[in-house]
Amino acid sequence: MVVNPPDHPVASGDQTVARALIGALRHAGHAVEIVSRFRTFDAIAQFLANAARRVPLVLIIDNLHWADAPSLSLLEFLSRELARSRVLIICTFRDVEVSRRSSLAGSLGELSRETGVDRIRLNGLPESSIGELAERALGIKLQGRAVGAIY
Repeated sequence: MVVNPPDHPVASGDQTVARALIGALRHAGHAVEIVSRFRTFDAIAQFLANAARRVPLVLIIDNLHWADAPSLSLLEFLSRELARSRVLIICTFRDVEVSRRSSLAGSLGELSRETGVDRIRLNGLPESSIGELAERALGIKLQGRAVGAIY
């Protein structure tokens, strides 16, 4: 792996440590590549914040339980950086697909500590409500077998 010094402003002490670490890794025969994730995340946050100055935004992320660790890191970053902007981030996930060791479990813990982050648990509809929903949406009354099949 190839490591290059950070390409974003860092405190001089941090840059010195980074250069020393890079040198040690290279001396040991490792090729280290560092891509500035912060710059990428910050560019995305700035884009959304700038767009939200013109009109409020809603960002919907569905099936968060399938997200990889870098995507979840971006979500955590955006929740902090956009907390005072006119961006609403809505995420959905199936809690039955989240294990204690998953990346999402860790991210949910981090997000729960943020101000302005609320978790709303939604349960499935009872069987009787499915028939009622179908009737309201479609204007037809479903027979019990049809409701049961949907349920």
